[in-house]
Parts: sequence; C-alpha cells; structure tokens
Amino acid sequence: MDLSYIINELGEDREHYFNAIAPPIIQTSNFRFNKVDELRAAFADEMSTYLYSRGINPTVDILRKKLAALDEAEDCLVFNNGAAAIFAAVLANVKAGDHIVSVSKPYSWVQRMFDVILPRFGITTTYVDGRKTENYIAATKPNTTFYYLESPNSWDFALQDIEAVAAFAKKKTSSL
Repeated sequence: MDLSYIINELGEDREHYFNAIAPPIIQTSNFRFNKVDELRAAFADEMSTYLYSRGINPTVDILRKKLAALDEAEDCLVFNNGAAAIFAAVLANVKAGDHIVSVSKPYSWVQRMFDVILPRFGITTTYVDGRKTENYIAATKPNTTFYYLESPNSWDFALQDIEAVAAFAKKKTSSL
C-alpha cells in the first residue's frame, strides 16, 4: 500500500464528516441506535460497531487502520497511554509464580506494577543494570518468563542491546 495513501486517506470517509480534510476527533462515549435489536446486537459484539468508546470509536478506528497498514499487519491495538499498553503486554505474558527481569529504574508505573501489583499474584521481579546483556543472563531464574527493557531507559536514558537480550530471551523461553 502506498505510504501517502495510508497517511492521508486510509480509513477516512470524508463524506461522513462534511468533507473536512482532517477527520474530526470523536469525543462521545456513546453512540445512537435506531432500534433496540440493533443495540442488542452491538452489546453481543462490542467490537462490531460503534457502541461505547472504550471499545472502538471512529477516531481510534482510523488510527488503528493506518498503524496496521504501516506495519503491514491485520490490525493493531491502540491504548490511551503508555502505562496501559505496557500493563496489557506484561499481563498477557506472565502468570502466577513467574519471574521478570527488568531494567533498573523503569518508567514509574511499570515499577509500581512490578513492585506492588504483580507480587500479589506471586510474580517477582529482579532489576538489573541494562547496559550489559550479561546482567539479564545472570539474573535469569528457571521461572523467568519475561524480560523488560526500555531503550533508552526512562530515567537515565541508558541504552540496552535489545537484539542481544531478545536473542537470549528467545532461547530461554523456547525451552520452557
């Protein structure tokens, strides 16, 4: 797909918003239905239509289509902030009893998740100086299932070798 088309046109239906060049930001939380049966169908599958903005809304829908096309993906998820995106990624990949190796001094909400929320579910975290890949390796335990990096790091802007840590993590987690 052409980059110019993706950025300037994909997902946009200008005729539905008064031919404005830029789509409007839809700030409503609820959408109208003409019949009760239409509303019932929408509640049965909230992702099938615009029902309530926590699922999808026209503004987010345009963004999802554009981001997915840029990555040549089927679809993508869009979160209202970075903390929500990180929480979703971590929670989708850990379970009770797991261990996480994280870069030291991560984003404050990530550290709160690792130190306050996840321990309630028996998930532990070891923090390492992420500038050396061997620190991730040394902190790895038999129950390590997740490696968290921020490159550059949120507080000190230190860089991690994402490729090296990812290669190690793939080997480690494929043996689980």
